[in-house]
Amino acid sequence: HASNREQIFEKFQNKIAKGWRPPCVESLKQESGTYIQIKDTHTSCSTCPLKGDALRQERAYTLELNHSASHYGYLTVSSSSLFDPEELALLEEVAGDIAYGIFNIETERILKENEERYRFAIEGASDGLWDWNLLNNKVYFSPRWKEIIGYRDDELENNLESWKRRLHPDDQEALFSAITRSHRTHTKQYQNIHRLKHKDGHWVWVQARGQTIYTQSGKAARMIGSHTDITELKQSETALQLSNEKFEKAFKYAPNIIIITHLKTGEIYDVNKTFERVFGYQKQDVIGKTTLDITLWCHDTDRGKYRHDFSNSRYVDGDIYTFYTKEKREITARVYANLITINKEDYILAIAENITKKIALETENKKLIHVLDQNINEVHVINL
Repeated sequence: HASNREQIFEKFQNKIAKGWRPPCVESLKQESGTYIQIKDTHTSCSTCPLKGDALRQERAYTLELNHSASHYGYLTVSSSSLFDPEELALLEEVAGDIAYGIFNIETERILKENEERYRFAIEGASDGLWDWNLLNNKVYFSPRWKEIIGYRDDELENNLESWKRRLHPDDQEALFSAITRSHRTHTKQYQNIHRLKHKDGHWVWVQARGQTIYTQSGKAARMIGSHTDITELKQSETALQLSNEKFEKAFKYAPNIIIITHLKTGEIYDVNKTFERVFGYQKQDVIGKTTLDITLWCHDTDRGKYRHDFSNSRYVDGDIYTFYTKEKREITARVYANLITINKEDYILAIAENITKKIALETENKKLIHVLDQNINEVHVINL
């Protein structure tokens, strides 16, 4: 009767839960084979709750249920007679099929749990979802996944070719390498940035994130993940890079002297080519040093005024100072300075116009005018 059998199996499970092990299992563990034959179940299985129900016959065979290095339990079959070699081979095949069936059930359960976990984690997000069964190569793309590249749900088939045909040629090698690496090295997360062709023909930048799910034997069985549209971010990065390149060129080759120093420490962060040419230093000789270390200021009063003015107003607007070159030659410069931020730290960007020659020329002109004033008494203007 079914209810009686349920009670018998419940009793069997309770006994195992308390630490009892069936004699057939203990005997099989001591043997080197894949099965054990029980010649007299009445004697050998006297303490087993299954005796008289599942073990009605005099003889029985117990086999291990193993698949892909995983153990799923034991199969016991009772028989009134001994099995011949062909029957034993068939019995071992049945045990293998049962183990494989349990393996598939367990794998599906794990995959479903992970899938539900992942879907819940990104539910409500603006990301597109994808699900790739690696065992049969079936894929699923969510409506949002297709929308990111301009398609309605019914316009794009859920297959690998729908994705592969739209991959940018320059991104494919790195993308497939990342996928293979995730499969082989059991990386916890898969990430890659690549381009997909939009329905309108332009390229959409997507950030792919996901995880590879493995079977108990360690085989990659499934990948589940998402696509985030990062096209605007990439465009901003490109614009910023172009802006930085333009700034770098303007900084490097500007005709005026440019020096950047840390606000708190005073250490030199960068100098341009004009600084190197005018002062005679190489960039690597001054980076990390202060203007005091290289004796840049001719007069302490100039340095004090510069620091005082900048501390009060956070800028210097065209003040004139005198500096020493590496060879201790004096130069005069008109200095403009402002506060800038680099990597969340404050720096002083100082631009100086070298007016040494201009000052010298003005001095010579004043001398000439003075000489003329001293030696010319009258000036006559004659109209012809």
